[in-house]
Amino acid sequence: MAGELITFYSFKGGVGRSTVLATVAWILASCGKKVLVIDWDLEAPGLHWFFPKALEAEVLLSPGLLDLMVDYGGLRNESGPDGDVENDVDRALADLLETYVVRDIGASFGRGHVHLMPAGYRDERYSRKLVDFDWQLLYAERTSNREDPPSLFLERFKAALVDQYEYVLVDSRTGVGELVSISMLTLADRVVNCFGMSRQSIDGAVAVSAELRNRGKTVFPVPARLDVTEGVRLDAARQEYRRLLNELLVEQSADSDSGFRVTDLGRYWRDVEVPYKPSWALEEMPAPVAGLRDDVIRACENLAHYLTAGDPDTDRSLAQLRLPSRARVDELRERAMRRRESAFSHVIVTYGPAEVGWALWLAEELRFLGFQVALYPPKEMDHGPASSKAFRRGGRTRSKVTGSFGAEILEEVEQESGGAFCVVPIIPRKFSDRIATDLLITGAQQRLTPGRDLILHPVLVHDEDGLEQSGTLPGEPLYGLAPDVAHLVVRELLGAPLDGGQAAGPPADNRIRYPGHSPEDPEKLAEQRLKYARRRQDREEIIEQLLRGGVLALESRRFAGALRDFEEALERVAREEHRLDAAPVVSAGVAGAEVPGGSTGEALNDPKRGRLRLFRIRALLGLGRIKMLDGEESRARSLLTEILELADPASAAGANVVETWRVRVHALLFWAELARGAPASTGESRAVGDRIDESVQRMPSTGLLPEKAEALLTLAQLRWSADPGTTESSGRAPDWQDRALAARQLFERLHNAAGLARTELELGLIRQERMDGSSVARGRVLDSYKLAERFMNEAGSERFDVVTGHEILTRRGQFEIHQDDALDAHTRALDLVRRKQGADHLPGLMVRSHYYLGELYDGDENGNADKAVEHFAEAIGLWRENRIGVVREYAEAFARIRDRIYDRNFGETLLARMEFDPGPEAAATAAVRAAWTRLRLEDLDDVRDIGRWLVDERGFDKEEARVLVRRELVQVGEVGDVDRLLSLMGLAEPRRPSARRLPAARRRSTPRPDPREGPTTDKDERPQGE
Repeated sequence: MAGELITFYSFKGGVGRSTVLATVAWILASCGKKVLVIDWDLEAPGLHWFFPKALEAEVLLSPGLLDLMVDYGGLRNESGPDGDVENDVDRALADLLETYVVRDIGASFGRGHVHLMPAGYRDERYSRKLVDFDWQLLYAERTSNREDPPSLFLERFKAALVDQYEYVLVDSRTGVGELVSISMLTLADRVVNCFGMSRQSIDGAVAVSAELRNRGKTVFPVPARLDVTEGVRLDAARQEYRRLLNELLVEQSADSDSGFRVTDLGRYWRDVEVPYKPSWALEEMPAPVAGLRDDVIRACENLAHYLTAGDPDTDRSLAQLRLPSRARVDELRERAMRRRESAFSHVIVTYGPAEVGWALWLAEELRFLGFQVALYPPKEMDHGPASSKAFRRGGRTRSKVTGSFGAEILEEVEQESGGAFCVVPIIPRKFSDRIATDLLITGAQQRLTPGRDLILHPVLVHDEDGLEQSGTLPGEPLYGLAPDVAHLVVRELLGAPLDGGQAAGPPADNRIRYPGHSPEDPEKLAEQRLKYARRRQDREEIIEQLLRGGVLALESRRFAGALRDFEEALERVAREEHRLDAAPVVSAGVAGAEVPGGSTGEALNDPKRGRLRLFRIRALLGLGRIKMLDGEESRARSLLTEILELADPASAAGANVVETWRVRVHALLFWAELARGAPASTGESRAVGDRIDESVQRMPSTGLLPEKAEALLTLAQLRWSADPGTTESSGRAPDWQDRALAARQLFERLHNAAGLARTELELGLIRQERMDGSSVARGRVLDSYKLAERFMNEAGSERFDVVTGHEILTRRGQFEIHQDDALDAHTRALDLVRRKQGADHLPGLMVRSHYYLGELYDGDENGNADKAVEHFAEAIGLWRENRIGVVREYAEAFARIRDRIYDRNFGETLLARMEFDPGPEAAATAAVRAAWTRLRLEDLDDVRDIGRWLVDERGFDKEEARVLVRRELVQVGEVGDVDRLLSLMGLAEPRRPSARRLPAARRRSTPRPDPREGPTTDKDERPQGE
């Protein structure tokens, strides 16, 4: 075996050199490579920390590199100056792998593995051995063969290692010196030069890289610990190190013997940049614990690829981390990750007069967690009867007020806890109220034995801007949180009691009410829960809150935020699935064999797998709705297919059955949304209605009432009937209204005001379709819309879906008898949309409101014609890059004021709102957009009327009009649609005369027509739609 020895070096410490080496070693071993890592940093050894099993006592007490050197030095001293160097070398290296290499460090992957040569036996003599060792003994030239190298020992030492291992990775000492010279210049085939972003680190890396190239060594510079939050400053550092190192890399790449075949340096730098991540800075993390999608892992995978393949275009999967079994990963995590130890069992809570309610709540929360709690108010505080009663509610919670600022309570708590107590000061609003707290803390510190610190966990219950003077103690904010989040913050802040105490307080639903003001906005609550889930590193809770936040953002039409949340949730689900052996697992029994991560039976019975599948479905549903609303219907249908395959109740087990039914119903409701936009001839609405009705019949009777109500409402919206022959014209009464009424009953049982509002809206639409023109029928329709508005107000219009809310108010405005009531409804609809101006895809709703307001003012006898024109102009001016979509009212608004747009005296203010100049060009622009809208609505007569108006009444040249049509619709219409529009408007390209058939010789010289001039048509062909 002809292996390679690669030295990992850094000029300055603290740049993550050992982290990169250990991670590359894990990656190579997981790919089936035999790897040896050597801790050459003899002055500050620590490579073994990245391999948790190497921390066991027998490994720590194993001899290593320094012991090998010392043993060889002893042999040389025994032989004397004239001794046989070759014989000494052979004797020293005879049992090299058996004595100085630790094999079982918990990093085996079947054929691949990592072995460790530690720095040495770490006893009290280690430092003395390192200081006393004479490194010149390694270079003694005492062989009879004059051609032997100066260091026969080092040469044979390397040969013995690369003969047994495919990769020998050496963790070098920083800076310059004897150890560095040996590890890089004498031993290394290639050098990985890690450096940070400081000027001295970059300067040292450049100088060392140049020296190594002069000595014929291949260098792989690796920028490490890049803080991506420092945008501009990081870019400046990148420019500096690339400018200084690119020339060296270009020269090295041109050297065919270097093995560095990189032509795209920009790609190389992006590949190997190792970002700074706090989780890696806190402790030595084995690569499998970090997971497959970690940014540090990705950078090290890319580096491993460059080291093993050299060519960046070869298959990168050959240098990607393979995870061991789930049990192995859990074992590594248990060994490697630190856990906070319990340090106290008693807590003293201090507070000021204005914080009594907070103190009582906090004491009860702590008692619920199992702590013994003592309250300490300032001695001047007058509690009064109410406060005394409240203190007695606290059970074992005690309040001590003494003239010596807490001496008595300190003595009692110290005796009970054996000194294991902490102080939780609630920072008072008034600065004068902090004196007693400061004195108590001082007294507690004085009572502690030397060498012990007082454990303090200050908390803030007021906004720092509201404090009279900022305190010296930084506190954990408890104000403005949701009650459940506040409980989690307290639990995280203090951990578990030292004695494992049991909860002594009342049940969770009977505790003192949280005294803070929780945010009412559900999006802020979701953001808050997500923030603290990230702090706790609760991976499943993070996914849950991302999905909730995405749904809320989607309801608010903030598609960018929703897309970000759903995509991150999907990525985290994939990461968790990889942790559950979704990736191939290397079998420990057969060398090189791979087995799937989990069988079907395991997937069915594993509750966590089931939860992750549900998370995946919910994320895909969110992405599908975003794609649908963005007009990417094909992508939305592709996601729907994947969702329906995953949301199969037959594949669920245990508690996940009900949840699987829940997400399946939501998937069918999503399908129904897509089906409403499909042509009726496809029968898709009928198909999805059948599936929804089947689900309603089969779903469990408990736990799914909201989904059943939504399903019945959707069947009414689809106008689906159990009898395919039932229609309004068939003579048999359809059951759509009965399904809507059944949905209303369920929503009433659930006290769901939003659901009731949507149901009443649908009942109004159904009654409107059946309306016979009588005032009674019109009144019933109006009553439905008014009832829908009332339920919407109960649900809270700010939280209600803006599209549905706008529809309810617009429908009411259309059916109101009195103009003032109609104006009120349409104005409220417009205001509802304006409050959501930051949301996406809302201009179309504003077009509708402006049109109906203009229509009301236009028919007013009080001389409000100017207001009518103003609203019509606003409606026309809201066309923005086709974001309004197909809105009939846009074309109606144009029809109302098209002659005014043509007039150059049209008001400048109104023209500014429409964002184009007055005159023929403005009229043509609005006309083209209105015609396109009418075409999409298949109102072909209106399209022809608009074309005649432009040409016959306003005298537009047809060629200019054609150019304008194509220019205006190039971004919004298909080529076929535009050609059809031109034909209907009477603006089609002129027909070319049919050419006579020429002789062959003349035909060859006839130029071909330019396809840009448009398609030719037959003489008898008529435009489509005529």
